[in-house]
Amino acid sequence: MKLKFYTRLGLALSALLLAIIPIIAVKNTKENSKNERQPEHESAAAYIAWRTRILVNQVTGTVDPIEIARIDREIALRNSSLSKTNAGMDWTELGPNNVGGRTRSILIDRANSNLVFAGSVSGGIWKSTTAGSSWTRVNDMMSNLNICCLAQTSNGNIYAGTGEGSFARDGSNTRGTPGFNGTGIFKSTDAGVTFTLLSSTDATQSGKSMWINTNDMKADPTNPDRIYAGNTNGLYITSDGGASWTKANSIPPVSGNCIDIDISKDGNVIAAVIGTSIYISVDAGVSFNRLTPTNTVWGGTPGRISLAIANSNSNFIYAMAANASTNRTLSIVQSKDKGQTWTRIVTGSTPYVDILGNDLLGQGDYDNVTAVDPDDAEHAYFGGVDLWDWTPTAGIAPISLSFASITSPKYVHSDNHAIVWDLKTTPATMYIGNDGGVFKSLDKGKNFYASNHGYAVTQFYAVTAAYIKDDIRNNWVVAGGSQDNGTWVIDGLGNTFQSGIKTKGGDGFYAELSQKVPGYAIFSTYDSDLSSFLKFISRDNDFSQKYDQTFYNDRVAAFCKDSGVFNTPFMLWETPTHDSISMFLFAAKGAAWLAKDIYQDLSKVPAWYRVMNFNGEGTCVDISTDGNTALIGTNNGAVYKVDSIRTKGIFDSVSATLSNVNISLVFTAPGRYVNGVSFCKSDKNKAVVTLGNYGNTEYVYYSSNLNSPTPAFPPIQGNLPKIPVYDAEFLWDDPSVLVLGTEKGIYVSRNFSTGTPTYTSENNGMANVPVFQIRQYKFNNWKGSRFYIATHGRGFYQSTTYAHTGISQAKEDQNTLGIFPNPAKTTVTLSFDAKLSSKARISLYSMTGQLIKTEEISTTSGRNNYGFYVDVIPNGNYITVVNHDGIIESLKLIIAR
Repeated sequence: MKLKFYTRLGLALSALLLAIIPIIAVKNTKENSKNERQPEHESAAAYIAWRTRILVNQVTGTVDPIEIARIDREIALRNSSLSKTNAGMDWTELGPNNVGGRTRSILIDRANSNLVFAGSVSGGIWKSTTAGSSWTRVNDMMSNLNICCLAQTSNGNIYAGTGEGSFARDGSNTRGTPGFNGTGIFKSTDAGVTFTLLSSTDATQSGKSMWINTNDMKADPTNPDRIYAGNTNGLYITSDGGASWTKANSIPPVSGNCIDIDISKDGNVIAAVIGTSIYISVDAGVSFNRLTPTNTVWGGTPGRISLAIANSNSNFIYAMAANASTNRTLSIVQSKDKGQTWTRIVTGSTPYVDILGNDLLGQGDYDNVTAVDPDDAEHAYFGGVDLWDWTPTAGIAPISLSFASITSPKYVHSDNHAIVWDLKTTPATMYIGNDGGVFKSLDKGKNFYASNHGYAVTQFYAVTAAYIKDDIRNNWVVAGGSQDNGTWVIDGLGNTFQSGIKTKGGDGFYAELSQKVPGYAIFSTYDSDLSSFLKFISRDNDFSQKYDQTFYNDRVAAFCKDSGVFNTPFMLWETPTHDSISMFLFAAKGAAWLAKDIYQDLSKVPAWYRVMNFNGEGTCVDISTDGNTALIGTNNGAVYKVDSIRTKGIFDSVSATLSNVNISLVFTAPGRYVNGVSFCKSDKNKAVVTLGNYGNTEYVYYSSNLNSPTPAFPPIQGNLPKIPVYDAEFLWDDPSVLVLGTEKGIYVSRNFSTGTPTYTSENNGMANVPVFQIRQYKFNNWKGSRFYIATHGRGFYQSTTYAHTGISQAKEDQNTLGIFPNPAKTTVTLSFDAKLSSKARISLYSMTGQLIKTEEISTTSGRNNYGFYVDVIPNGNYITVVNHDGIIESLKLIIAR
């Protein structure tokens, strides 16, 4: 979550005074200055509130977590019985592979420093065999991928606790629901290769609902069968490897949410936070006593508390508390006698200088972590928005800056959740888990670097794609916005084809790429803040203003200002034949707006027209293939149709309104959240509406007579699991096929219009993660459809196969050749598709046609990647030619050092 500019400036200046260390200046980098004005702060609560509105039952205002766990188990059992997906949709991971996502747990193997595990809150368990330099996923088909904590016993067994609901509740709504529920604890006895749910913690079973959220776990350092686990009902202990669990014996007896646990090096001292109290055992867990600081010591009433026991001296315990009412830092306390007495060592900070706060609003219930230097009992670390450390002589000081350049050694992504140490290295290596993935420090916090290569757990809201052929590209480009990680573009020019470029900060949402103008894009953040880009560079000419002055005129900017809309849906419609004809539609709070021909004259601000007013917020939009009809969904269950836009619509520049169109309410589901609306691309008389909100029986509705005066939308739920459905696409070449994006991946029906539709899970190559948006593309030089999806936990995916429909999928007639990186310095990788296992000749020519270098290589059928050295070739522009299978492909290469 990002800070306002003045807040960032105040924090940086205060940090300088507090730390008395040289903090680097924030430079104008492409990532955090050139392409974005300093974004408005959006707290974690806004994200959680948005998720809550999508998930909660509209009548009760709650979600039954046990029911969700049961559905998860049913889906897992159903999928395990399928040897292959029935519809034949195969998915290819696209990345980005150079950014992470929200991570609350990291585990370093007891015996091997190179073996590291990380748990994503919605992307599952990942493993690194290179000390975090690269990552691979462990098991995408676990019944629950919402990992919150990891622990390893002395014999190497690994335990994974699921469910982060204790840290991601909507604080603005007492009826709110957890963000990502779990289903219990999984165990691995083969060094993290496979994980199996412990039946003793199966939350779907009677009396075990407390395992919906397993908040923290610690393993006894000497007893391989003893684990301490905190859940919503308190602290539990197993002494038989998870076969059974006993509630910890405490004085006074207590039931409450156990959110943090730590254990001493010898296993004799265990500290646990239950509710807002600290319980400590000094007899290896036989008994626990409440030894918590008084409110006088805290300096007020504590909310969430995090704690840590010093590795070098178990007498030392540190605890940091958020203020119960503001969630800002209340104070930090220290005990030197195993919790018997406590001393306040840090008092809650002033505005703009706060470990747990952004602006005047804290989020200590969301990101709050305490750790101790493993070699120095009087050197403690604290994580919230940024990382801080404390010593008795220097006091409290920031050691990281989330708003610095990503190349800065002080940069660590905001919102820190975990700090763990590898004690096998000298000095001990520090690992940090946060909303940006995994970060490391080799010098105990003096310098940091990201450790996310291949850790593809980014939570995307939306996706867009376009085939771009320009001076340096001849490939598909994919883009979209993500939770707390900005908007990313993957254009094939990075170090790998899955490397992305961050083009806009904050929380990124909907995105559009033009199919006509290479590199023209529209990206967004919260409060309906939309910006236009050209060649993926922001066109905004005044970052001091709230909105992009080259894209919004005064009328629409005034309407959207501080709208409070978290995620604003929009769509760019373009004709297939005329470059200048386009329309851009977005639905914000209470109204929809439209602009025509937004890139016809880029020297002018587009003219905006109000299409209609409605109650609530816009949640989704779609435009028919002919551009004449639009569908607009809202957060209160209404779907509106706007007809005759191009044929009869009157665009009045004086009143800034679109008139003479037909507006009608075509669908309503009171109180439900409309996640998606979708036209059939070959027949706009057909459309689908998809809904959210657990606890209902119907989530998908289909109309075959949308153009009639009274269109009908009967449900087509069939055997689809009763889970939120986010988006839908009719297969372009076969409208009898419907593709759905759901809370648990992709489902497809080939008979949805019948009385008893059947759906199959189509997650081959993917994971059972939420799919928030589906985009389908088809062009004159492409046979069949190409699908792109935005997952909320596993990045982008694409599918170019649909084997069982009888539709022939073919590669685009244009080049398959790709070059990366481009521009290059010393080496490049040439990537191309070969039909046969044969030979290919690679040649490099100057722009005047002079042959500079040539090589012959062997090829295999399929995608070929070949390293090509250009280290001795002068800087300049060149043409790379690959001759294979009787085909000649070429692409421009830039060498620049």
